[in-house]
This record gives sequence, structure tokens and C-alpha cells, in this order.
Amino acid sequence: MIADTFSGEVLVYDAADGALIVAVGNDGQFARLCGVLGLTLRQPAVEYLGKISFGLYVFHVAALRIAGSAVAGLALTVLAAALSYRFLESPFLRWKGRLARVESRPI
Repeated sequence: MIADTFSGEVLVYDAADGALIVAVGNDGQFARLCGVLGLTLRQPAVEYLGKISFGLYVFHVAALRIAGSAVAGLALTVLAAALSYRFLESPFLRWKGRLARVESRPI
């Protein structure tokens, strides 16, 4: 049963994660206000992980199953996400300006 496996602890972690995402996603204002957190979030490596975060989400389960160990799985996940960002996501991001909706003049 779900009730037997559910832990209230998970809800607390999810709520904290959500609050952090909302706070950080507010144009970086939260990051500028919080010294150490702000410095950490502005590091190039952390920003890069943010850029490839969709790929990290998509590939992590498959990479962990293929690799067999957590360290190898993490390395494979980052590699797959970086390649995905470079060769799949980046071309579409470059097209974004061309595909933008342009309002026409009123008739």
C-alpha cells in the first residue's frame, strides 16, 4: 500500500526543494542576497550544470542502470547531458529567435 511506503520526510524535502527553486528562479535576486549561496550559484561549473539540467534529469536513470556504480553513473549522466545539450538543445535554442511570434499591424 502507498500509505505504508509514504514518508512525511519526503514531503518536507520536496517542499524545501520547491521553495529553493522559486527563490533562486526569481531573476537571481535571492542568490545575490545570500552570500555563500549566491557565490556558489554563480560559479561557472554550477551554471553549466544548470544549462544541462534537463539532460541530467532525462538521462540519470538509464545511466545509473547501465553504469553499475554511482560514480560511473554520475559521470555517464553528465556526459550524456552535455552531449545532448551541445548537439540537440543548442540548435533549437539558436532557432528560438527565428521562430518567435511577430505581431502584425492591425488591419
